[in-house]
Amino acid sequence: MTAAKRGRGRPKGSRKHVMLTEEHRDKIRKSNMFSRLIRHAEGKEPDMTPTQVQVALALMKKILPDLSSVEHTGNPDNPLEMITEIRLVAGGKDRD
Repeated sequence: MTAAKRGRGRPKGSRKHVMLTEEHRDKIRKSNMFSRLIRHAEGKEPDMTPTQVQVALALMKKILPDLSSVEHTGNPDNPLEMITEIRLVAGGKDRD
């Protein structure tokens, strides 16, 4: 009988998720990359290469949240109603 095959890592096409620590985010915030990007956008620092601009934008996405708007609409004659309910259920290991 042959030995079982070992896992081959992540499935093909999956992304490696890296969690940034707060220390990493602080370093990104303190770098002068954003002030250079702002000066570049204002035309005061024209010597940024397209790669430098891409890197600055990618770093900005790492520390700033993506904002999106959500709009709930419905029938005004039959408005949505949110009901929050908590139910206590008897049972479980702690039961006497």
